[in-house]
Amino acid sequence: MRQGKMIRVRFGIAALVLLLTSLGAFAGTTGGYLGVYTSDINAAMLEALDFEEDGILVNDVIKKTPAAEAGLKAGDIIMQVNDRKMISTKSLKRALWRVDPGEEVTLMIWRDGKKKNVKVKVAEKPEKEHFGHSFVFGNDMEGSWSTSTKTRPFLGVELDKLNDQLAEYFGVEEGEGALISRIVEDSGAEKAGLKAGDVILTVAGDEIEDTGDVSDAIRDKEPGEEVEVVVMREKKKMTIKATLGERESNIYFNPGTVGYMMKDVIREIPDINVELDDLREEIKGLKVKVNELAD
Repeated sequence: MRQGKMIRVRFGIAALVLLLTSLGAFAGTTGGYLGVYTSDINAAMLEALDFEEDGILVNDVIKKTPAAEAGLKAGDIIMQVNDRKMISTKSLKRALWRVDPGEEVTLMIWRDGKKKNVKVKVAEKPEKEHFGHSFVFGNDMEGSWSTSTKTRPFLGVELDKLNDQLAEYFGVEEGEGALISRIVEDSGAEKAGLKAGDVILTVAGDEIEDTGDVSDAIRDKEPGEEVEVVVMREKKKMTIKATLGERESNIYFNPGTVGYMMKDVIREIPDINVELDDLREEIKGLKVKVNELAD
C-alpha cells in the first residue's frame, strides 16, 4: 500500500510539474522578475573580460527593478542564482521561474575580476500587452492581398552593445561603437574579412554608437553596393570595404481567413485570461495536496 501511495505521489508531482511548465510558457507571468537584459557570452567576450567560467552577461539593468535596487550593473556577469549555474540566458529564465515574487535569491556575480554574492528580492513580472499592433477589420473580407516584396541591404553581422568594461578593453571611448559577436556565413561581412571581436566605429561615414546604428547606416543603400566599415581591431583602427548582400521579406494575408481568425482570437482573450486565473488557483491547491501526500 505504501509503495502504491508513493507511486501516486510521484506521478502527481510529475503531472504538476508538467502543468506548471506549460502554464508558465503560455501565460508568461509565472515566477520571479529580476529586471535585467542579458546575453550569452561568446568567445570574443570571454577573452575581452578575461573570464573562463560559466555565466551570462548583463547588458542593461532596468530602472526601479529588483536588480537596480540590489546594485547590479551593466557589465556584471551572473554566474549563479542560488546554487544553479548560469550556462545561458535560458538558465536564468528557468531559475527565476522556480521562485515566487517577494522571495529572496542569492546571485553570484563576477565584477572587476572578483566574485561577489548579491541578495535580490525578486518582484512580480510586469504584465505585457497581448499584441504589439492594432487590427481593423471591415465588413468586406473577400479577396486577398499581400505586402510587396522588399529587398533590404544586409551586411551580415550580429552585434552587442559595449559596456564600459568592454569598451576599455577594445580601446574605444564610452558610447562609441558596436561589438561584432557573430559573422553570418557567406555574407558580405565574412567575405570582407570582418571578425567577431571587431568593434564597428563607422559604416559608410556614419558614426556607430549603438547596435541599431548599423542598420540605419545601410538602410538607403542597395544590395551589391560597397560600403566602408571602420573597425577597431586589437586597439588599432582598420578600414574594410564590404559589399552588401540582400534579404527579402514577403508576407501574404488572406483577409477572408486570417481576418476572421484574428477576430476570434482577440474575442477569446478575456475568457482565456479568466481560465488561466482559475487554473492558477487550482494549482495552488494542488501544491498543498502534493506537499501533504509527500509528508
